[in-house]
Amino acid sequence: MTARFVLAGALLALAAPAWAVNKDIERLQIQIAALQGQIADLQRTAEDNQREIKRLADTLTEQNAFLRKALQDRRTQDDALQTAIKEFGERMAELEERLQQPAPAAAPVPVAPVSDAGALLPAPNAAPAAAPPPPRELYSQAYADYARGNYDLAIQEYREYLRNYPNTDLSDNAQYWIGECYYSKGRYNEAVAAWDDLLRDYPASDKIPDARYKKAVTLERLGRRREALVEYRSDPEIRYTQGGEPIANFSLATNEAWTDKSGQKQERTEWHRVEVFGKPAQVVRDYLTKGRQVYVEGSIRYDEWTDKDGNKRNTTKIHIGGPNSRLVLLGGPGGARGEGAPRGGADRAAEGAPAGEDFKASDDDVPF
Repeated sequence: MTARFVLAGALLALAAPAWAVNKDIERLQIQIAALQGQIADLQRTAEDNQREIKRLADTLTEQNAFLRKALQDRRTQDDALQTAIKEFGERMAELEERLQQPAPAAAPVPVAPVSDAGALLPAPNAAPAAAPPPPRELYSQAYADYARGNYDLAIQEYREYLRNYPNTDLSDNAQYWIGECYYSKGRYNEAVAAWDDLLRDYPASDKIPDARYKKAVTLERLGRRREALVEYRSDPEIRYTQGGEPIANFSLATNEAWTDKSGQKQERTEWHRVEVFGKPAQVVRDYLTKGRQVYVEGSIRYDEWTDKDGNKRNTTKIHIGGPNSRLVLLGGPGGARGEGAPRGGADRAAEGAPAGEDFKASDDDVPF
């Protein structure tokens, strides 16, 4: 009995450590899993830090490039300013030298001789007239007077410019700004006449669209709505690239009709500037005329440019050119769909348009 008891106690003593080992293994596994999770978190944090460091490095690189460019621009401006100051000093010195020189004696005023019978004899040749100011100086002075509101003086200077320099690249601008001066003074008939002179004398001017638009606005102010509508609905304007490719510009009116809450029918007309390139421009040149219906698909372009006077200009246009653009001539003045118009998808897209009905715009359709 004693031997059996001792043997059983020994077996129990051997079994207890195995159970404890299993518990330790489980704890170690839990700790290992926690450490693995922490390692993964640290790896993600390290990756995020690396991305942030890269972003900061890229930002610093961009800022450094911007600062270098700004510094270079500032140096260029400083150099230009120093050059201008030097030129100004030289001009002042030259002016002082001229002021210190004695003034020339006044020339005698020529008097027409009289014969013994009391008749006036032919006067001697008069001194030649003084040369006009340089074209850029005269034009800039006229525009400065216009900007200051000295419209009468600006008109005189612009007219002097046209008398002396009728065929420079600023002559058409001078004629246009004469109209603007009259318009600003409320002398609308003279403004229309000035813009008519521009349309007649400078048909290739880049001021033609502005002149037509301002002429239409002025005619509207004069109560001549039908004439204003004619200007808004002018024929397409065609110009050519250096390679001989046509570029067409025209105004397009779109109608929108609906019934309001009170049951009254309402209608609104919007006017859009359209610019066409490539083969569609050839169709516009050859077949599109004022008053004809046309279906267009294109992209909206917002152009910002500087005119000859240094003013910032913004223009919104419908751009037609490229694979995603379409232009289809519809029914209206001139007959059915024009020859050379795109087929296929463009025709199907325009099926809903009133192919046999002329577009009509009333006198109230002028966009004001």
